[in-house]
Amino acid sequence: MAKRKVLKKVKTQKKPRSYDLSSRREKSEAVSKTIIETLVHLLVESRGADVSFKEVSIKSKVPLRTIFRLFKDKEELHRATDDYLTKIISSSVSELAKLSFLAFAKNTFSVYDRNSDLVIAYLFSSFGRQAREILRRRFNSLLIEQILKERKIKLNPDSEVKLALMASLVNAKLWYDLRTDFGYSGKQIGEVIEWALATLLREVEASQGRK
Repeated sequence: MAKRKVLKKVKTQKKPRSYDLSSRREKSEAVSKTIIETLVHLLVESRGADVSFKEVSIKSKVPLRTIFRLFKDKEELHRATDDYLTKIISSSVSELAKLSFLAFAKNTFSVYDRNSDLVIAYLFSSFGRQAREILRRRFNSLLIEQILKERKIKLNPDSEVKLALMASLVNAKLWYDLRTDFGYSGKQIGEVIEWALATLLREVEASQGRK
């Protein structure tokens, strides 16, 4: 009799619950992205001023305890946001690098327009300064490499300064100032920058031809 009861008990036991780890991970990544994008939006609104976890929670509608579970402190959230911004901007730069130098320069400002919140957050956030400097140096080097690949310019102290000037004209801070102070769109800025760079390139090539 006791044996039958044991067998019956074994038959009615529930199977252990199985968890879809990939689904849970995807959900966690989606929530993390929402938190990061909310922080970016708040950084744009505050022009880089400090943003609290509570503000992110209210704006994103993600519970505060969930934010602390995903990011143990502000430093970790800032690192994740910095990586997110760097990844998007680096991806855009890689696509632009497929174009000719002048097209690269011209279209960069339209890309800034399309990703204005991200670019402004990247410019004015209090974190990621080192990453921004590294990315900026890489961007400048890429622009100069594009020029040298397309144009027959001999490097010397005079041409190097002029190439550095050309590279410095293609930057997010210039886009932000012309957009904010004068109301120009990225397309308008890009067209003028293209004209300025073409003029400078002609002058450099002509001056080297005269020597």
